[in-house]
Parts: sequence; structure tokens; C-alpha cells
Amino acid sequence: MKQDMKTATWILVAALGAVGCNGSMMSDPERMRSMIDDARQENETHLIATDTASTLVQVRGEMTRHEGAMDGMTDMMDREMDGMSHCSGAGMQDLRGMHDSMLGEMDQHAVVMGQAANMDAAAAEAVRHTGAMDAKLDGMAEATGRMGCM
Repeated sequence: MKQDMKTATWILVAALGAVGCNGSMMSDPERMRSMIDDARQENETHLIATDTASTLVQVRGEMTRHEGAMDGMTDMMDREMDGMSHCSGAGMQDLRGMHDSMLGEMDQHAVVMGQAANMDAAAAEAVRHTGAMDAKLDGMAEATGRMGCM
């Protein structure tokens, strides 16, 4: 009985070690890269939806949807970074800075889209925003690659 309990304890320890604190077989950098890919896809979806909208009312509805989606994604990224305290290297500090910059970009984009006087202005802002977000996400991916996580 004592040996069975000891074996069961070691199996539990090994399973927890394999899965990690976040309940995933993916490493911290892999999870972050996946979130970066999701954010990139969301920005592309937003650009297409804005481009295919025919009225500013539709654009503003799309903006509300986009803000909600990005709020959820950036919150998940923030929680993931909080759980990456065991990661080393300058990449973590850079990742945080780019994440904060991305939040600022989202705020700026919401203001400009809310003030868009016509469809051309909204379309131009969506293109600008997608480029800005792609640059930030590229930086986040690069920073993620410079981190060592155990």
C-alpha cells in the first residue's frame, strides 16, 4: 500500500511537470506565439470587414466587435506574461513594452475610427492600424524568441 501511494505520487508529480502550471503541453513561448498569431488574424479580419462595409454605421459596429475581440486577446496575453516570471532574458521586458504599445494603438484606433468622416477615412485608418499592429506583433514574436523559459 505504501509503495502504491509513493508510485501514485510520482506519477502525479510527473504529470504536473509535463503539463506545467498553465495546463498545456505547449511551452510559454509557444503559447505566446499562438496568441500573437490569433491577434494577427483578428486584425486581418477587421481590415477585411472594414473594407467590405458599406456604411459608417457598419464600420462602427465592426469596430465594437474588434475592440471586444482584441480586449480578450490582450487580456490573455497579459495573464500569460504574468505567468512567465520564470522566463529569463531581455525579451520579457521588451514583450511587456510592445504589449503596452499595442494597447495604446488600440485606443488610438478607436478614437480615429469613431471620428472618421467618411468611408475613405475609415478604410485608410484600418490599413494604417493593421500595419501598426503587424509591426508590434512582429516585435512581440521576436522578443518571445529571445526568452529562455524553464
